Amino acid sequence: MRRFFMAMILATVADSLFAINYSFAGRAMNSTGEPQEFATYRIYSLADTLKPVTYGVTAVDGVFSGQLERPGKYRARVSVVGLKDAVREFAVSESSPAADLGAMECGDAGNLLGEVTVTATRPLVVKEIDRIGYDVQADLESRTSNLDEVLRKVPLVSVEPDGTIKVKGSSNFKIYKNGRPNNSFTQNAKEIFKAIPASMIKKIEVITDPGAREDAEGIGAILNIVTVQGSSIKGMMANVGLSYSTHNNIPTPNLWGSAQIDKVTFSLYGGGNIINRRSSRTESESVGIYEDSGNISRTSNRSRSKGGVTWWGTEASFEPDTLNLFTLEFGGYYYGADSYSRGRNSLTAQDGSLIYSYEENRRTRPTSYLDFNGSLSYQRSTRRKGETLTLSYMVSTTGQHSDSETEYVDPFNMPVAYDGILSNYKLNFVEHTVQANWVRPFRKIHTVELGMKYIFRNNTSKTTIDYLGTDMSPVTDFTHRTHIMATFADYRVRLGKFSLRGGLRYEFSRLSAKFADGTSPDFGSNLSDLVPNAAVSYDINDANNLKFSYSARINRPGINYLNPAVTETPNSTSQGNPELGSARHNTLSLNYSLMSRKVTLDASVGYTFADNAIISVIDVVDDHTYSGYANAGKNRSFDTSAFVQWMAGSKTTVMFNLGANYVFIKNPSMGISKRGWMPNAYTRITQRLPWKLSASLGAYYWGGSIDLYSRFQSVGISNLYYNISLNRNFLKEDRLSVRLSVQNPFYSSRRKSKSETFNTSYRTVTYNYNFNPTAFNLSVSYRFGSMNSVVKKTAAKISNDDLVGRKSEQ
Repeated sequence: MRRFFMAMILATVADSLFAINYSFAGRAMNSTGEPQEFATYRIYSLADTLKPVTYGVTAVDGVFSGQLERPGKYRARVSVVGLKDAVREFAVSESSPAADLGAMECGDAGNLLGEVTVTATRPLVVKEIDRIGYDVQADLESRTSNLDEVLRKVPLVSVEPDGTIKVKGSSNFKIYKNGRPNNSFTQNAKEIFKAIPASMIKKIEVITDPGAREDAEGIGAILNIVTVQGSSIKGMMANVGLSYSTHNNIPTPNLWGSAQIDKVTFSLYGGGNIINRRSSRTESESVGIYEDSGNISRTSNRSRSKGGVTWWGTEASFEPDTLNLFTLEFGGYYYGADSYSRGRNSLTAQDGSLIYSYEENRRTRPTSYLDFNGSLSYQRSTRRKGETLTLSYMVSTTGQHSDSETEYVDPFNMPVAYDGILSNYKLNFVEHTVQANWVRPFRKIHTVELGMKYIFRNNTSKTTIDYLGTDMSPVTDFTHRTHIMATFADYRVRLGKFSLRGGLRYEFSRLSAKFADGTSPDFGSNLSDLVPNAAVSYDINDANNLKFSYSARINRPGINYLNPAVTETPNSTSQGNPELGSARHNTLSLNYSLMSRKVTLDASVGYTFADNAIISVIDVVDDHTYSGYANAGKNRSFDTSAFVQWMAGSKTTVMFNLGANYVFIKNPSMGISKRGWMPNAYTRITQRLPWKLSASLGAYYWGGSIDLYSRFQSVGISNLYYNISLNRNFLKEDRLSVRLSVQNPFYSSRRKSKSETFNTSYRTVTYNYNFNPTAFNLSVSYRFGSMNSVVKKTAAKISNDDLVGRKSEQ
């Protein structure tokens, strides 16, 4: 199978090297002979007037050029706003492969009647005052890629080798879906995004400076996943996909469909992924030294899992008239897996004598995780353009259950009295949210938004632990409730080349903890947080922009941090801290963007600081490790990022997505700190080839991660990930898309990573091994049905009523 895939790729690339290059060139001018910059040109096959074979915009001197895939007769059309289109027919052949269109004159428009269809090219990256958007639908590879692959290309986003997603170098951020918080995505992004096809995603937004409207929780940013929706389309369309990878040797399906019937638009989607022993196999080896005693610990472990992931959802909207809109959303996510691990642990003295040793067999069956999310909203528009009142309700639930059995065998001088552990863990989470928003623009340049929100969260966890061979069977029954009342105001103004935004959000939180088992006294606390934000943006010219911003964010602890249940092994003890409070993080950032015909550049620098961050607290006593959490962190971070897209030729695109974060973490109460860089880089070269083929070469470098007690990084070539892919569209309207790709074709059979611990009296070095890093992949996607955009514009007056989505989505 691998030889077949490689032969297909090499044969196709070899054929393209000997293909004839067919090209065209021309110049757009008006009736007085002046060149027309940024005019739109489109090239059609002479037999097709609907779909261009290529298109673009002219340079500052009006010149345009490009390449064609095959010989034949074509029609060129040049469009300039306010002028008549210039049309010219031409032909290319083997004997005459280059066509010179000369000067194409766009005459005076006169009195044009009827509907006007406006077509424009879309850059991959679009920037607003508070966010950066990546246009997934404009990415040629999106039809046959999954969401986690596309995320590597998004500015300010990095995806680590194990699938962990970070925004601006932090894994503590919120994920929204269509502008609303989505708990399933936030908690399980690593698993879900591997299964979601990018073809159902419209764009990915990084909200770099969340305003007063967004929740104050989260640190660096908000990642907003905007799905393809049908509010402005007619008809019915669906997309089915199937992916196969030698990584797990199991095909995975996905489905997305949308339709509009009269005034109702709805869509359905779903998919899944299989986890088998081949794809989940890991091994580790660890050596540690206790500095106080000089004793040395050695640990080895092997683990495998099998299970599955599935996700589903539906979205619907009803628009009875132009002033009223109802929307409904419902979705879910399920993860279930059985896992097995086997390892050996030992402790030896400095002279090499054995203090104790044992083997550890651990089975977890089953571990299940189930999310449900739903929302209902009503939007009322007034006769004043842009004024809306929105009422929303959202519910989010999570149910988690895990049964595990740990058996200690072949013990020597066992350091504990028990010979095994039975553990049962259940978690239930419910969140209800009610929100009201009012937006009103006035005097064309001002926009004011006011709103209120109420959130109720109920977290319940019950942990039962049975220490086999003893009479110890502790039960922790813990309930944590949070009531949040928030009100906010946001103001935006456009003054010539300047755009300004300011906002203020006030949140009152009531936190309470109850212990049904009576192990601890109940307690509660009240928190008040005032969260300001501000930004100013300056358009140097049409292509260059500068922005400076300040924002504050709140990081509240989840139940896993609060849960006081004690988890014990022969050499460690850990528990949560129910007295944790919220942490405040402040960020200053400076951004520069350039968007020209051939180059898109977005570069940022930022500084974030917090004096009460939630961090781990670790202590070692008598060769035993104790860990918990506290609001004790004094954190500082400096982050830089750069996104560059260069149109190197009419069919060649080069892209770079670079980032580096410098972190300084300190616990003053314990007198310990750690600092270091965390770099990452992704680059991709895409080449369009004849016969509707496109090839790409991508490479990703990950420089590791660091926190107060540990550093994790790949070893050697394992820092680098690379892939080669070949895409081909088939059938009418390119309804069938096929992608062949290979990941890390020259890797060995396993990938090696290294983690080190420090800032305690127990220091360890651990090597982790992941197997089967090389994979050959085949993805097939088929679209059926059709939906046509309805964008109407009368010639009697100039109006921008057809422009949907100019402001941020609610």
